[in-house]
Formats: sequence, C-alpha cells, structure tokens
Amino acid sequence: MFCADGEWLTRKHGPSRRRQRRKVHIALDTKTGNIRAVDSTSSRHGDSPFLPALLEQIPETRR
Repeated sequence: MFCADGEWLTRKHGPSRRRQRRKVHIALDTKTGNIRAVDSTSSRHGDSPFLPALLEQIPETRR
C-alpha cells in the first residue's frame, strides 16, 4: 500500500493540531523593575495598538 505525503503520519499519529501562539504585553516600572500592567493577545497583532490599554491599567498618580 502506498500513502500520499503526510497520509502515513496522519494514520499513525492522528490529525495534526496547529499550536496557537500568544503574546504577552508587559509595562514595567523602569526604576524598580516591577510589572505595572499586563495584556495578552494572539501573535497576529502588533505591539503599539495595545499601549493605551496597558497605560489605562496604571493609576494616573503612578505614571
């Protein structure tokens, strides 16, 4: 019996499931190194659109 490309792997191991990657956006206090805000997204998104959301997590008095 001849198998097409990947068919043998599918039979042996089952259908493959793609792993989804996640990104974690972190805002740090540069003086102390403490994490001030965190957000996670899928890896498809860039970093800059999430800056306002990170800043909103930090109280005005601590910015």
